[in-house]
Amino acid sequence: MRGNYINGRGKRARGGGEILIGIGLCIRAFRQKAAFASLLLMLAFTPIHLWDLFSATPAIGSRTAAWIRIAVQSLFIAWMYWLSRPEKQAQ
Repeated sequence: MRGNYINGRGKRARGGGEILIGIGLCIRAFRQKAAFASLLLMLAFTPIHLWDLFSATPAIGSRTAAWIRIAVQSLFIAWMYWLSRPEKQAQ
Protein backbone atom coordinates (compact mmCIF):
# COMPACT_ATOMS: atom_id res chain seq x y z
CA MET A 1 0.00 0.00 0.00
CA ARG A 2 2.72 2.47 0.91
CA GLY A 3 4.70 1.66 -2.24
CA ASN A 4 1.73 2.54 -4.45
CA TYR A 5 1.33 5.89 -2.68
CA ILE A 6 5.00 6.75 -3.15
CA ASN A 7 5.01 5.59 -6.77
CA GLY A 8 1.90 7.61 -7.57
CA ARG A 9 3.39 10.78 -6.09
CA GLY A 10 6.68 10.17 -7.86
CA LYS A 11 4.96 9.82 -11.24
CA ARG A 12 3.12 13.10 -10.75
CA ALA A 13 6.30 14.89 -9.66
CA ARG A 14 8.27 13.52 -12.59
CA GLY A 15 5.50 14.41 -15.03
CA GLY A 16 5.34 17.95 -13.65
CA GLY A 17 9.09 18.29 -14.01
CA GLU A 18 8.94 17.07 -17.60
CA ILE A 19 6.24 19.62 -18.39
CA LEU A 20 8.32 22.43 -16.88
CA ILE A 21 11.36 21.32 -18.88
CA GLY A 22 9.25 21.30 -22.05
CA ILE A 23 7.97 24.81 -21.35
CA GLY A 24 11.55 25.93 -20.64
CA LEU A 25 12.66 24.58 -24.02
CA CYS A 26 10.08 26.86 -25.68
CA ILE A 27 11.34 30.00 -23.94
CA ARG A 28 14.64 31.27 -25.27
CA ALA A 29 15.81 32.65 -21.91
CA PHE A 30 15.46 29.19 -20.30
CA ARG A 31 16.30 26.97 -23.28
CA GLN A 32 19.92 26.18 -22.36
CA LYS A 33 19.14 25.21 -18.76
CA ALA A 34 15.99 23.30 -19.76
CA ALA A 35 17.97 21.39 -22.39
CA PHE A 36 20.58 20.47 -19.79
CA ALA A 37 17.84 19.30 -17.39
CA SER A 38 16.29 17.25 -20.20
CA LEU A 39 19.69 15.79 -21.03
CA LEU A 40 20.20 14.72 -17.41
CA LEU A 41 16.71 13.23 -17.25
CA MET A 42 17.23 11.21 -20.43
CA LEU A 43 20.63 10.01 -19.25
CA ALA A 44 19.05 8.93 -15.96
CA PHE A 45 16.49 6.79 -17.84
CA THR A 46 18.99 5.26 -20.28
CA PRO A 47 20.07 2.39 -17.95
CA ILE A 48 16.42 1.45 -17.41
CA HIS A 49 15.79 1.40 -21.15
CA LEU A 50 18.92 -0.68 -21.75
CA TRP A 51 17.86 -3.12 -19.02
CA ASP A 52 14.44 -3.35 -20.66
CA LEU A 53 16.03 -3.98 -24.06
CA PHE A 54 17.88 -7.03 -22.76
CA SER A 55 15.07 -8.40 -20.58
CA ALA A 56 13.15 -11.46 -21.70
CA THR A 57 9.93 -9.48 -22.21
CA PRO A 58 10.50 -5.75 -22.82
CA ALA A 59 7.94 -3.50 -21.14
CA ILE A 60 7.57 -1.47 -24.33
CA GLY A 61 6.24 -4.55 -26.13
CA SER A 62 8.80 -6.00 -28.49
CA ARG A 63 12.56 -6.06 -28.74
CA THR A 64 12.31 -4.12 -32.02
CA ALA A 65 10.37 -1.35 -30.28
CA ALA A 66 12.99 -1.31 -27.51
CA TRP A 67 15.78 -0.90 -30.08
CA ILE A 68 13.85 1.93 -31.76
CA ARG A 69 13.36 3.62 -28.38
CA ILE A 70 17.11 3.46 -27.68
CA ALA A 71 17.91 4.90 -31.13
CA VAL A 72 15.40 7.75 -30.80
CA GLN A 73 16.53 8.48 -27.25
CA SER A 74 20.13 8.68 -28.47
CA LEU A 75 19.10 11.27 -31.06
CA PHE A 76 17.25 13.27 -28.39
CA ILE A 77 20.27 13.10 -26.07
CA ALA A 78 22.50 14.46 -28.84
CA TRP A 79 19.97 17.22 -29.58
CA MET A 80 19.69 18.26 -25.93
CA TYR A 81 23.48 18.23 -25.61
CA TRP A 82 23.70 20.53 -28.64
CA LEU A 83 21.05 22.88 -27.18
CA SER A 84 22.67 22.95 -23.75
CA ARG A 85 26.09 24.09 -24.99
CA PRO A 86 27.04 27.63 -23.97
CA GLU A 87 26.42 30.20 -26.67
CA LYS A 88 29.54 31.85 -28.05
CA GLN A 89 29.67 35.57 -27.40
CA ALA A 90 30.08 37.85 -30.40
CA GLN A 91 33.30 39.85 -30.15
